Order: sequence, then C-alpha cells, then structure tokens
Amino acid sequence: MTLCDFMFKCRKTFYGKTVQSFLTGNPRQVKRLFNVISVTCMIIHGFQEASEEKLLRDSLAEQIVAWIIGIEQWPDKMRHILQTISNLETKRAAGLMVEYDETDALLKIYKKHFKESMNVEALTEEDVKLEDFLMENTWLTARIATSYLPYTINLHPM
Repeated sequence: MTLCDFMFKCRKTFYGKTVQSFLTGNPRQVKRLFNVISVTCMIIHGFQEASEEKLLRDSLAEQIVAWIIGIEQWPDKMRHILQTISNLETKRAAGLMVEYDETDALLKIYKKHFKESMNVEALTEEDVKLEDFLMENTWLTARIATSYLPYTINLHPM
C-alpha cells in the first residue's frame, strides 16, 4: 500500500467514525487532526522504508486514527496511562506480582489506576468522554499503545 493510499484510508476512516462526539467542533481542531494524521502516516512510512517492514496496512487505518484522536484529545491522561503501563511492566520485569497483562485494554487500566482513585463528584465531562472513547475502542490494548508510541507526535514528556 502506498503512503498516499494509506493517508486517504485514514482520512476516510476519520470521517466514517463517530468522532464528532469526541471533538469540540472547532474547525481548527479538525484541520489539526488531519495534519497530525498526515504527519503520523509519513513517520510510519519512513519507518517502513527504513526497515522494509509492512507497517502500512489497510487494517491499521482505523487503529491509527483512534490512537491519534485519543492522544490529541486527552494528551495528559493518555500520557499517564502510558506511564502506568511502563511502571507496571517495570514491576513485572523485577519479579513483582502485578495485575497487568499487555493484552489489557486501556479502558481496564484507566478504570483500575485512575478512576477508582477519583471522587465520583470530581469526574469532569472530559473524564466521561475519555471513558466513552476507551469503551468504544476496547481493542486499544497496552501492547498496541506501546507499539504506536514511536510514531506518536504531540505527546508531551512527563
């Protein structure tokens, strides 16, 4: 699949998904998301060219678009989820018993490590939207998230 074909597939997926409920409706935001999708596709294409690996596949378009929406809409919360995954993997590598598997959905990690510690009254509309987004994308697992991390832009370091 060519880069142009893959970018078209990602943009088509973006319009086809019910992402409107996760966006603010600001036209600049939509344009920014399109630009991030384009740059991410170019980064993945660059990695593909360098490694001769088939990274651009039709089946990944929806995953990449969902990943970008999650990172762009909730960068701080997604960064904390990724840091939690890293911490859990470090503890597991050290031989400590942790309730974690790389096939765990980000929704499960979010609920267990963030939502339980929050007061129900303290939940914001953004927290609810993030949870809805993660419920809609339950295929988004710790393994997939860490595999997309090298291609992720706009994720501020901790």
